[in-house]
Amino acid sequence: MSGRATNTTSDMLRLGSQAIPLEGIVSYRLEEIVERDLEGRLLIGALALAGGLAFLVGVLGFGWLECLLASFVVLSGTVIAALAEAFGVTSRRKFRISVFSENARPITYTSADNRDIARLLDFLDSAIGR
Repeated sequence: MSGRATNTTSDMLRLGSQAIPLEGIVSYRLEEIVERDLEGRLLIGALALAGGLAFLVGVLGFGWLECLLASFVVLSGTVIAALAEAFGVTSRRKFRISVFSENARPITYTSADNRDIARLLDFLDSAIGR
């Protein structure tokens, strides 16, 4: 669930539409979720390949040696973008916290904001008594 992090009312921890009693909180689990876009990497690779082949045909077939320097800048940018995509620079990171209790279903909270996660972890540590 996404939403505002901690909203406690009458000894209940509310995360979005889910709620759990504070005295029943036993533990929590923090997970990092990394989403990498496969389509983006394939698109950058296909564009780099098509651009490289078109440039190769132009230089070898039509004698475009004058354009070699100008197109080197464009192809360098495409290669840098492809490397950034391949090494996960553009990946999206989220954190998911699952809160477990004695007598209720576990509730989850997912956020990409590190401050929300840090505040919720501090609150859960104080609620559990760590």
